[in-house]
Amino acid sequence: MSSVSSSSSAIWASRRTRPTGSSAPSCSPPRSRGQALRSMAAPGTAYDDPRMGKDPQPAHMDDFVRTSDDNGGVHINSGIPNKAFHLAATAIGGPAWEATGLIWCDVLTGEIATDCDFATFAALTVAAAQARYGEGSTQAAAVADDWQQVGVVAGEGGAPPPRRLPRTRVRCCVSVARVASPA
Repeated sequence: MSSVSSSSSAIWASRRTRPTGSSAPSCSPPRSRGQALRSMAAPGTAYDDPRMGKDPQPAHMDDFVRTSDDNGGVHINSGIPNKAFHLAATAIGGPAWEATGLIWCDVLTGEIATDCDFATFAALTVAAAQARYGEGSTQAAAVADDWQQVGVVAGEGGAPPPRRLPRTRVRCCVSVARVASPA
């Protein structure tokens, strides 16, 4: 499992962007000092609690955590791609499951390796935005810019463009996600 996989799970759980930009607010223990388990808008700020500790997630590659705990920090470092998604969704506008969610869906249901690193995933999301909305689109520019804001530079030349999926499969992906989402 990688931080990309962990981030993708958080994104799908919260793709109906909440006003706070946090995921899983109902999972915080009663009487804890925090709003959620993760903040997509501000990783590292979801909680600060005497029992749980402080949210360790970084929001930028400068603060990437190298550790042998947590399978190499897969849940800790997922704050970086979570922040990139949040920035992209905010920049693109509209509900997160529409444009930005479809871009991520195209990548996650396309040709992606299980050990995908941040630079490769960034390149795949930029290519997916270009394939879906056009090379000079505001969506593609926002995705590229937002990865740079979190310190991830999309890999150059090494990542193949994602396979363009038939519209029915993408609709299925979004429909299933909507059914599973809280109202």
